[in-house]
Amino acid sequence: MRIGILDDSELEITQMEMVIDEHSKIKDIEYTYFFPFKEIEIEKDMVKASILSHIIEETIDAIIIDESIVHKYWNMKGSEIFLEIEKIVPKFPSVILTNYTEQTKENRNIDSDKIYFKKIFLDISDNQSAELVNNFIRNIINYIEIKKKLESERSTAIEKYINNPTNENLGDILEIESNLKLYKYINHSEVESILDKEYNKSNLADVLKLIDSIERIVDDE
Repeated sequence: MRIGILDDSELEITQMEMVIDEHSKIKDIEYTYFFPFKEIEIEKDMVKASILSHIIEETIDAIIIDESIVHKYWNMKGSEIFLEIEKIVPKFPSVILTNYTEQTKENRNIDSDKIYFKKIFLDISDNQSAELVNNFIRNIINYIEIKKKLESERSTAIEKYINNPTNENLGDILEIESNLKLYKYINHSEVESILDKEYNKSNLADVLKLIDSIERIVDDE
């Protein structure tokens, strides 16, 4: 399991690791850190891009975000990157740590169960801390399992289409990918690849008819 951390305090990062390692039933967790040294001249957007890149490339399975990031040259709210993550992978396990839970909850685009009170989370002796950690780890495990299941179903559906290239079987791939996009960044879908091949050997009218028939099949389901 690989967890990313965005925080501007080395002490708090160390505390996070200790709390997670203490309460989690999953051992050998790998951590990736996204905050640069404060003296380094780096743009805020580069930090965001690095996090999104790791998610797209699937090199982390979850992320913990401090609500207040203070760099020598800029400040950033953790909710900014949280919402960026939701845009590309809506179900990606992300939580925000904050000392101001009510202030963060004012942003109605963020589910309240994704906001953890930092003081409680980092208190290794607090039972609520253990509960928050276990909830976070459980969400990560569920996310990984669902993503793998959908990826397997897509592979099976693609093989089925190759053996029997019907619109209905193509529609099955489309339906699976529409669900998989919630858990995985997909820039160019398998359906688009298939349609590209169909376009190369058919005229545009035929391809448009194929797309229309697929959409009707999915809508009917």
